[in-house]
Amino acid sequence: MNRILSLHRVWIVTVASGICFSMPGKALGSPQPGVTLEAGQRTPGVSSVKLVFSPDYAAGEAGALFSTDVRLIAEPGESHAVVSTELILTWDPVTVELVGSTQENAGETWFITGFLDDPDGINAPPGPNELENDGDALFTALIPPGKPALIDEQGVTVTTIHFRFLASEPKEPVRVIPSLGEFGTTQILGVLPGEVLTDPELPELVFWPTTAVPTMGSWGICGILLGMITVVTLAMRQPSVIRRAETSKHSRPA
Repeated sequence: MNRILSLHRVWIVTVASGICFSMPGKALGSPQPGVTLEAGQRTPGVSSVKLVFSPDYAAGEAGALFSTDVRLIAEPGESHAVVSTELILTWDPVTVELVGSTQENAGETWFITGFLDDPDGINAPPGPNELENDGDALFTALIPPGKPALIDEQGVTVTTIHFRFLASEPKEPVRVIPSLGEFGTTQILGVLPGEVLTDPELPELVFWPTTAVPTMGSWGICGILLGMITVVTLAMRQPSVIRRAETSKHSRPA
């Protein structure tokens, strides 16, 4: 059976090839000869780009919305040109619903973004303009032709993903996983053919109890004790200060 490549796969190959051929000479960090990379595996000898959620926590009652920015951050002192970002999200569909994504906070202009159709049917919609809340989804962001996203240690926002609480205090976090199905892969691709920049440490968004009360640690107890000692010391010194003031007043020459 012939395999049908999705639109975003063709776009990645076209854009990456065009940028590569426009670069003079052999760039540093290209895949080493004889090294075969698995899908999503970082290119040997190349520093990585980290995927992060910001914020990476949420709390709320059933029906409330919450959002997180997906960001790309390079290692300190490094920068990378990125042509595409793909990430596979998983969550508990009983307690959390995926609403969609928006680009208001994006730090770079991405040409195509969203939960696109894919060969594995990860994003198979139940109807027009709808997302199936089945607990997994593949998000894709592609650059305009010839304009790679420049990622440094300050980071760049790729998208903002929105969810809804279906129940209070979900137990399972929202995770980014390495792969799903035959083709679905979490990966950050550079401008060189086969250049994979994905850091192996993938993010997750955890949930805090809505009724959580901050606990008092040892520093808090020490602070209270120090405050009490200060108050008592001042109270003990106050009579002597008053007596000195009265003595000074009575001893003042007429």
